[in-house]
Amino acid sequence: MQRIFCPILFFMLLILATGCGEDSKQSERKEGEYQKIKLVMSVNGTNIATDTKVAMKFAELVS
Repeated sequence: MQRIFCPILFFMLLILATGCGEDSKQSERKEGEYQKIKLVMSVNGTNIATDTKVAMKFAELVS
């Protein structure tokens, strides 16, 4: 009994968990338009540390 019940229960829960419906939330972005995001980066240390220099250069390049 348990050999049959466990796989059936597993597949029922799998189907329930995945959800078969469509996404009702529509995107606010128009076709061909990039999404605007805010990138926040912080480093810990002095201005001579390698990670700080890399972070500052990265921020300069993406700005």
